[in-house]
Amino acid sequence: MGSILRLLVAAICLLFAASAFAASENPEDLIRQGNELRRKGDDLRAEGYFRRAFDLAKTSRAAAQLGLVEMALGMYAESEAHLTLALDEPDAWVTVNGAVLEKTRNEARKRLLRVDIAGAPAGATVAFPPRSSVRSLPPGGTLYVAPGDSTLRIEAPGFQPSIIKVSGAAGENRQVTANLVATTDNRPAAVSPAPGVVGSLSAAGTSQPAAGDVAVTPPPPATEPSPRRPGTVLRWTGIGVGAAGVAVAVTGAVVASQGSSKRQAIEAAARNGTPYDKTNGNWESLQNTGVGLLIGGAVLAAGGVTLFFVGRHMGQQDGGSSAVSLSASAGSGFGLLQCQGRF
Repeated sequence: MGSILRLLVAAICLLFAASAFAASENPEDLIRQGNELRRKGDDLRAEGYFRRAFDLAKTSRAAAQLGLVEMALGMYAESEAHLTLALDEPDAWVTVNGAVLEKTRNEARKRLLRVDIAGAPAGATVAFPPRSSVRSLPPGGTLYVAPGDSTLRIEAPGFQPSIIKVSGAAGENRQVTANLVATTDNRPAAVSPAPGVVGSLSAAGTSQPAAGDVAVTPPPPATEPSPRRPGTVLRWTGIGVGAAGVAVAVTGAVVASQGSSKRQAIEAAARNGTPYDKTNGNWESLQNTGVGLLIGGAVLAAGGVTLFFVGRHMGQQDGGSSAVSLSASAGSGFGLLQCQGRF
C-alpha cells in the first residue's frame, strides 16, 4: 500500500506540472511575461519568451517584440530580419509603434553588411546566417547580413540552387548576381526550408492597442484561435487521462479504506468476544477492489503524464528540458512547480 500511495502522489504532482506547462503555452501570456522581464532589465530571459511566442503564433507583434529584444542583446541580423517581417505585414500594434520599430531597424542595419542581389527569378528564397534563416527574397533583392564572411543559398522553383559568398564590414554595401540555372527537365526544384525559418506571418489580431512604449503590456489576445496541432491535442488528452486516473485512484483509496475498517472491526469483535457482524463479511472484496482501483488509477495517471510529455515534445521547437520525480520542474524560463513529500 505504501508504494502505491507514493506512486499516486507522484502522479498527482506530475499532473499539476502538466497543467502548468499547458498554461504557459499561450503566446499572449508569453509576450506579457517577456515584457515584464524587459521592464526588470532581464532581456536575456525575455528573448526566450518572445521567441517561443513567435514559434507558436507567427504574428507581426510577436515578430516585432522578438526583434526589439534581439536588438537589445546585440543580435543585429536576427533583429533586422524579425523587424522587417513585422513592418512588411503590420497589424494594429505594429502600426501604432511603427516609428519606434523603423528607427530600431535602421540602427540594426547600420551594424550590418548590405547585400544587393540581382538576377533572381520570381519566387526565389534565400538562406543566410544566423541560424540558417530562410526568407523570401525581398523586392529589390536587398538583404542585411552580419559583417564578415557569409554564404547565401538562393533557390527558386525550376532552378538549381545558387551559392554566393560575400564579405564586408558593417555599413558597407556589396552587389552580387544570382546565376540560377534552370533544371534540365524544367520541373520545379523542391525547396526545403532549413531549420530556423523566417517565413510569412500569420493573420494579425483585430484588437486595438494603446499607443506608447513598445515594451508596455500588449493588447488582448487575437480573436482568431491558433490552429490546433497534434502535440497540443496530445497534451490536453494526457491531462484528461491523468485527471481521470487521479479520480479513479482516489475512489480506490476510499473503497480500500472501507474494507480495512471492516477488517479491523471483525478483529476487535474477536478480541472482545462480541457477536460477529455479517455486514463486515465483505471486507476482503472491498479491500481488493480498492487496491485494484488504486493501481488502475495510478496507471491511468502515469499514462496521461506520458501522453502530455510526448505531445509537448512534438510541439516543442526551442523549449528547455524538464525532469520530474516527486519534484516537477516547469521548464526553462517558465518558473518552478514543486510537490515534495517524505515517506
